[in-house]
Amino acid sequence: MFGNKDQKIEKLVEKKNAAGLIALLNDKNVPLSLKAAEALGKVNSDEAYNMLITLMRSPMAEMRAVAITALGEMGDQKARAHIDHNYATETDPMVQEAMREALSKLHTNE
Repeated sequence: MFGNKDQKIEKLVEKKNAAGLIALLNDKNVPLSLKAAEALGKVNSDEAYNMLITLMRSPMAEMRAVAITALGEMGDQKARAHIDHNYATETDPMVQEAMREALSKLHTNE
């Protein structure tokens, strides 16, 4: 069953269907939710961007890290301000590293 949802994520990315990926963020299977968040970075839309910005405030550190990495992959320069703003208050080392990497990518894409 998990394989079917993996395939569904791939198809949603191909179709640039941010709404479908966002629906999967609430799946009970945490790895699938994380994969859906990661996939949002491949769907270059305002809806995907806005959801990733929201996920930066997730109580789950791994979700925050995935969202920040996806924002870096998306390459939208507006994300820099959000990442910079949250960097000062982020305490999780994994998330801080994701922030540094995303900021580096966004700086390179200028």
